[in-house]
Amino acid sequence: MGARARVPREAFINLSDSERANCLSDRLLQLIAMPTEQCNFRCRYCFEDFQRGRMSPAVVSGLKRFLTRRAAGLEQLAIDWYGGEPLLASDIVLDIQSHVRDLLQRYPGIDLRSSMTTNGYLLDRDLLARLVELGVSHFQIALDGVRELHDTTRVTAGGVGTFDRIWANLEAARESRQEFEILVRCQIDRGNRDSVHELTDLYAATFGNDARFSLVFVPLSCAVAKSEDPSTYLDPAEVRSTLVEAWTYAGSRGIGIPPAHAGPNICYAAWGNSFIVRSDGSLSKCTVALSSPRNQVGRLLKDGRMEIDNEAMNGWMRGLWSGDETELGCPMIGYAETSR
Repeated sequence: MGARARVPREAFINLSDSERANCLSDRLLQLIAMPTEQCNFRCRYCFEDFQRGRMSPAVVSGLKRFLTRRAAGLEQLAIDWYGGEPLLASDIVLDIQSHVRDLLQRYPGIDLRSSMTTNGYLLDRDLLARLVELGVSHFQIALDGVRELHDTTRVTAGGVGTFDRIWANLEAARESRQEFEILVRCQIDRGNRDSVHELTDLYAATFGNDARFSLVFVPLSCAVAKSEDPSTYLDPAEVRSTLVEAWTYAGSRGIGIPPAHAGPNICYAAWGNSFIVRSDGSLSKCTVALSSPRNQVGRLLKDGRMEIDNEAMNGWMRGLWSGDETELGCPMIGYAETSR
């Protein structure tokens, strides 16, 4: 056997005892819930297969019972709504959030953070108001540039452009007096990078003075997307220069970079107290590797208990003990990658 290659020391993260304890604590819980895995969009780079539908009443009941079982011992609870498009099953979202609100009245010591990743197409002002009232206060909505470019990549299942309706919903949200945060995620590839300044100008003129809105720039990557034409993605050498240019221009328009999270970069999938509850009740760890067999770590039972595959869980959590930067920052790499 040959000598083992030396791994640079900077490739490791020295986790403190408290950081590791947080990742394993029963007092903290993150659920990424998928009320449906269907979507009303067919974005050209989407990696999901839309093979599963809505949560059944049995899974909804099991999830509510699970939350009831855990509530008394929780200090922090994060519920992140994901899909598919979660607002295609807004009734399920509202039902479970209502249950959480009732639990908070019984256990007021729980710190709740509830968010949603949505395409924004169905997020009209009335639905936004209902969600915020029930505690969903953080939203992430993607745009692929100005209308002419966005409408070539983020289209409905029927092939219709979506920019105008999303933008109208964002403008309607601006008129609300409720407290929430909307992160507008500008996704950049070679096809739209020349229009980023134009979108930035439009955003600054419309939302620049509203602290509830923020803008971020994210390069589309082959690691998290699929495309019939991979040449549309920025290569690693282009990513940095493209992002620097985008942020420099945004800064000239008064748009700052949202504050980064403090502490080491630990992906949610590496945490022992974070689970994806899929629409059929199966449990996963990573929203990107949904089709990987190694991403199936258990099942939510009807009585509110979780049946866990400890061996699969340990694979995702390995970075907590190794300290390896990649295993903490993206435990999918080298473990659950799939070809798409």
